[in-house]
Amino acid sequence: VAVSLYVKDTVAPSLASFNYFANLGILQMVFTEAMDYSTFVPTGVTLEGNNVTASPSLQLGSDSHLCRHCSGDEYIVSQCTSATYACASCSSCPAGSYISAACTSTANTNCSVCSTCGADQYVLQACSAFADTVCAPCTSSCGASHFKQAACSTNADTVCSACSLCGTGSYQTAACNASHDTECHACATCPSLHYQIAACNATADTVCTTCTNCSANGQWQQKPCSGAYDAVCGVCQTCSTDEYLASPCSELSDADCNHCTACSASQYRVQACSPTSDTQCQACTTCGSGYYANASCTATSDTVCAACPSNCDTCSSASTCETCLPDFYLRNGQCVQTCPAGTYTDPVEQSCGDCHASCTTCQSGPYATQCLSCPASLRLLLGVCQPRGGCGGSSYWNGTSCAACSSNCTTCFGPGSSQCLTCAPGRMQLYRSCYDAGSCPSGTFSDIPSGTCTSCSADCLTCSDSSTCTQCSSSTVLLDGACVAACGRGLFTTA
Repeated sequence: VAVSLYVKDTVAPSLASFNYFANLGILQMVFTEAMDYSTFVPTGVTLEGNNVTASPSLQLGSDSHLCRHCSGDEYIVSQCTSATYACASCSSCPAGSYISAACTSTANTNCSVCSTCGADQYVLQACSAFADTVCAPCTSSCGASHFKQAACSTNADTVCSACSLCGTGSYQTAACNASHDTECHACATCPSLHYQIAACNATADTVCTTCTNCSANGQWQQKPCSGAYDAVCGVCQTCSTDEYLASPCSELSDADCNHCTACSASQYRVQACSPTSDTQCQACTTCGSGYYANASCTATSDTVCAACPSNCDTCSSASTCETCLPDFYLRNGQCVQTCPAGTYTDPVEQSCGDCHASCTTCQSGPYATQCLSCPASLRLLLGVCQPRGGCGGSSYWNGTSCAACSSNCTTCFGPGSSQCLTCAPGRMQLYRSCYDAGSCPSGTFSDIPSGTCTSCSADCLTCSDSSTCTQCSSSTVLLDGACVAACGRGLFTTA
């Protein structure tokens, strides 16, 4: 009980009023005068009234000899007396223990030792100030498709995990069991010069084997070793008797056989075809100017050239010229500088040509009209050797007798229609030929008065007279009987 104020007085105080706060353990008394607390020694307090009892937690204070209320962290050791304190502090539980019963107003705290979990248990909830250790049994088996990742320990249960599945590109080396997970390993890739004979699957690695070495077996590689396939080897071909080896069989290609070359007609064989090389052909030599082929080129030998006779440009033998050097002329296989009697010099052919049989000598041609001199029995008339009495009518001297001219000729020097000297009446003459009137060759017209085929004007293909064209060349057009370069104004070309 706490008294706020008291005063020592000779006059006995009287209690004016009081209040008891049971929840606070306080008795408040109000006196009629001031009180001295040190001299206030009550001998006892009795509370009366409906449902009111004396508080058991009141004790007598040593300094005031008043009973006081135990505080919240205290409990009553004994009832309040005039000699001792009646309250004691509530105990705290030491480490390794917990409050099994809390401190009350009449009893101290009750502590109990924290429990220890057994060998097959783990601490589900640790011992705390107000609760004992909570133990739980360890999980003994993880079950199907699971394995023990971590064993049960003091503070944790067994850790179980689902068994792993090996993913794509890996295979299982050890199955999942109670104590460990599935063990996986990456699938192997076949190294160089190896190929796969068994693919990697769920439980087995890739199986590789060495690629076949074709060349070691005298073969060549048609297809390379790759992936899941071995190399494909081919047997090296052997060349036939009419072939040669152009390129040998190698690691990556077959032997290449080519047909032996046959030398052409203008070549000869220098070297025969062999198993390893083709026929060697050489062009036959052509003998140059002044030489001839003394031995012809054959299948196996070249031309043999020899010098031609003197003055020959080309020849066919040691005694027969074919063409001559400049200023020499060929006569009977020989080259002469001057053609003999009975021949004439042909500058085009560079040879000596025979005169007509009626001539003794002639000039520049073989015709009967080109005689220069005649035998004694004939006379020369207009280049023709004729009988001294002449051939009558439409006849000519053929060297031995008079023969009839062509029906187109009036006079002639030979039997042909182009060997006329003059034409029969009504026929048109063009050089040594005679034509019917109106049948002159293209580019000429029949000139009746002169009895000749006369040339049309320039650019005329056909004409009716010297001033009237009927057809023009392709570079000109016909206008009023003349061939002109282009049509005049207001005109156009017709087909």
